[in-house]
Amino acid sequence: MKVKKTGAIVMFAIAVVCALIGVALMLVNQSPVVVENEITIVPSGTRYEWRGLLRNTSIRPITITKLRITLTTDDAEYAVSGPLVVDLIGESEMAYADPVDLDPDEGLELDGAKDSYGNRVPVAVEKIEIEINAGGKVKAYTLSKSSGNMKSWSFLLIVLAAVFVFAGAGQITSQKRQVKQWEVGQAYAATLDGGTFVYGYIGSKGMDKKAAMKTLGSALGAAASALLVGAGSYRIYGGNARKALLFTTDGLYVGDVQAKSYSIDRMELIPNGGLVDAVVEKKAGNVVLTDNNKTSIIVNIKENDVDENRIYELLQKLASSEQADQAAQDFVSAEPQTDAVWTTANKSEYEVVLTDAGSNKIEVVKLVRELTGMDLTQCADVISELPYTLWDNVDRETAERTAERFAEVGAQVEIR
Repeated sequence: MKVKKTGAIVMFAIAVVCALIGVALMLVNQSPVVVENEITIVPSGTRYEWRGLLRNTSIRPITITKLRITLTTDDAEYAVSGPLVVDLIGESEMAYADPVDLDPDEGLELDGAKDSYGNRVPVAVEKIEIEINAGGKVKAYTLSKSSGNMKSWSFLLIVLAAVFVFAGAGQITSQKRQVKQWEVGQAYAATLDGGTFVYGYIGSKGMDKKAAMKTLGSALGAAASALLVGAGSYRIYGGNARKALLFTTDGLYVGDVQAKSYSIDRMELIPNGGLVDAVVEKKAGNVVLTDNNKTSIIVNIKENDVDENRIYELLQKLASSEQADQAAQDFVSAEPQTDAVWTTANKSEYEVVLTDAGSNKIEVVKLVRELTGMDLTQCADVISELPYTLWDNVDRETAERTAERFAEVGAQVEIR
């Protein structure tokens, strides 16, 4: 059995990219202090007030030596003089005249008021600049105006990287388990008369892909939930299309690919001839059987490393009935309603040749299938490549009744 490693490789590659970007964001020169509650400016008569909360997110004590906010105003002077700059730390009239020390995870409430500068009334925060002394090193930063920073994005990307690593590892583990189970199935098939074991799909091959995408979406949602609220859960969706297929002389036994061992007693049987309206085709490396309910049995040749013609033959047995000979006899024994077409008489054995399908080709295809037991695709090929010998070396009565049945649907048959 051959397995595709493309999916796992792609997942690992995505994990590496997410991890690299996440680590890069962590190494970006970002402030250990973040805005936890957005800084707002509220005009109050001839004064204006500010509210907000800063927090030290680092693991060591720091000292804020400078905190400057740049404000937009609603006066005409703004266009000439530009924004209004206010130092919240370091000015004697401010709430914090001296540098402020913050321990790890400690917050700094910004709650104060100041007289307006004439007619210049602040209306919004444009920029926040901070200067921090950490371990004797002083660095300046520009903060985001609202809560959050790149650390949040870094954490999310690292979580996503972990999700993709687990998904890729899970896929590899699953593939190894399937190979081992496939070998178990092969060994069991060898003990049966005409046994052939393969993995295939019943329903639609796309069911497994849809299940994988739903599982991935659930995992991503769980990661986002963990980032936002501290907890999250995800669900693993199963693709029920993939099955263990065991062909025997009785027909096709269908079982679970997750089974540790196989036995026809625990598998569902589709007998030979049980899908009389099914069509078997070879499509892009697959052999596909489709019945009239649009349900498919799909066997990938490359994955199972089997002979394509062998699988085609086995699926054909499901689509053709052992009662085909009896059906043919029933076909020719129906009461005649028109005269037969003869080109030769006074013989003991005759050849029945379909020469013209007429305009009602669908009914002719059905009659050819009823008579010969071939699948619909083969019958359609017969109609497109006339003349075709339906019977060879049959008696006069059989030949005559065959011709009459085709005449009923507008087709022309010669008896030679």
